[in-house]
Amino acid sequence: MRQREILCIDDDAQSLQVRKILLETCDFRVHTATNGKDGLRFFRSHHVDAVILDYEMPDMNGGQVARKMKSLRAQVPVLILSALPWLPNDAPKECIDAFVSKGGPTPALVNEIENLMDSSPVPRGRGRSMRLVGAVSGVMVEKMRGLIGKSKTSSKPLPAVQ
Repeated sequence: MRQREILCIDDDAQSLQVRKILLETCDFRVHTATNGKDGLRFFRSHHVDAVILDYEMPDMNGGQVARKMKSLRAQVPVLILSALPWLPNDAPKECIDAFVSKGGPTPALVNEIENLMDSSPVPRGRGRSMRLVGAVSGVMVEKMRGLIGKSKTSSKPLPAVQ
């Protein structure tokens, strides 16, 4: 069975590395980009089964990136993972298949991305209802600290939980 591939795009390199490690422990192959332009460049030239995308990024926000991705391959699910408690009113909801708040439990993110990838490969678009997954900030931080401490690619500690 082919390993499922996810593209994660987030301008916070440390959060991106944590997410990569966590998703790889769940048997995903994870590609990363630290901005929308690099993420789109990768998306255009590589197959991915799903995209996990930050919303608030400089130059191109997650909504702009999602819109361009859907115009290229509408069948690839796009999940917004954001520090925002909900999507902004002007977000292109027709291009976003799901929303999860950052800091929430890792199983919620993994379950949602698996559900999106397992759903029918028909193109998504207008009229498709977006799933919202509530999340509680701060859950799993200690486990992430341990994973980061073992990672050779990250030298910065996670910020203290408040």
